[in-house]
Amino acid sequence: MKNSIILKSFVFIFSNIILFLGLDGFLNFTGLQSINKCILLVQLSLLVLGFYFLSKRISTWDCSILIFCCIIIANSYLMSYDSQLRWEGIKGQLLFMFAFILGENLKNNDILFRGRYVFGLIVIVAFLLYIVQPSWYVAYRLSVISEKNVAESTLLEMTRLSGFWIYPYWVSYGSAIYFHYIICKMLNKEIVQNNIVIASLVFLVLIVILAQQRAPLFLVALSIFIYFSKSMVEITAKKLLKILLFGCTLIAVVYFFCKNYLSAERLDFILDKFLVFQSGNSASFVSDRANIFETLLKKNVSFLGDGIGRYGHGAFFEGGISVTDQQYIQLLYETGVFGLLYNVLILLICLFLGIKHFDKCKFEVGIILFYLLAMSGANCLSSIQLHPIVLWYCCGVVIFKTKRKLQNVEQ
Repeated sequence: MKNSIILKSFVFIFSNIILFLGLDGFLNFTGLQSINKCILLVQLSLLVLGFYFLSKRISTWDCSILIFCCIIIANSYLMSYDSQLRWEGIKGQLLFMFAFILGENLKNNDILFRGRYVFGLIVIVAFLLYIVQPSWYVAYRLSVISEKNVAESTLLEMTRLSGFWIYPYWVSYGSAIYFHYIICKMLNKEIVQNNIVIASLVFLVLIVILAQQRAPLFLVALSIFIYFSKSMVEITAKKLLKILLFGCTLIAVVYFFCKNYLSAERLDFILDKFLVFQSGNSASFVSDRANIFETLLKKNVSFLGDGIGRYGHGAFFEGGISVTDQQYIQLLYETGVFGLLYNVLILLICLFLGIKHFDKCKFEVGIILFYLLAMSGANCLSSIQLHPIVLWYCCGVVIFKTKRKLQNVEQ
């Protein structure tokens, strides 16, 4: 790899994936879709680097991913449906899994660290657009959202912070991931707690709240729980004071912005979304998500499914059945029992290994838990805006860290 400019270029692209994904959103936002090749470059980096590492050394995990992809692709060509939907499924959901291979092999490549300033700049701009609400921005968001659906529930998307994107997933999921990242770095003593770090954490929580999505809040809560459970062992008066300061600052900031910048209608909408998990309503939430696809659920489930990408977002615009908010159901009907079990099992195995080596894998454990929950209400593995590459990369990192720790024990 050292002597290959092409490989170095693709390593650069993948290492700066936050930059390229952020640039993709910005170029689409400014109407420059014709010159926007950022997603293509990211996809090529996954493909080229994935096969490069496979050519050097192939593990049992890599074999299973390759076999799974081949079976799913072969089955899709046995099914009769739009080839564009098939291609979207292949270059999306299946190609994202190649990040697993990169996580196993790209040593000390912290993609989140490299993208911290870019992401920080994007969320600051998104926050300012949300607070200031310039007329041209409101007109832009209203036009693109109305093109998708003019239903009242869709118009309420206008109340969500989303930055350059139509929907808030890229910003909200990214903010929760970075919040968890900072917390884990603090626990590992790789980041010194100071006012800038505290302010960053408070700001990220505020972004997640204004984006009005529950799954990212779960990751924030999980991160805080992990921090308390690990740090209470060595608690000091100074550390306790910082924790109290963080809590008070967070409450004060959230209260200030909610009181001064959110209307009563917005607050009611946010509270309705977040209170759904109280009083046993979480089961109702899951069943409501499932009921959206009542027509699809009447179909029989096959072992290999009806074809990758068949019920993706693009199917909605073609007047077909589309699964846009339930990854488990999409997996079940597109890739069958085989595909659903494979994806869930590989995530659960990586989660178990991460918990077993929690001191080294606390960040990865949080990310996997987060996506296992988020998949019940979003297509986390199919849409690049939901950062599925981060998930699969973390799974590969768990395998890498597990192997390295076992090698150290043997030595």
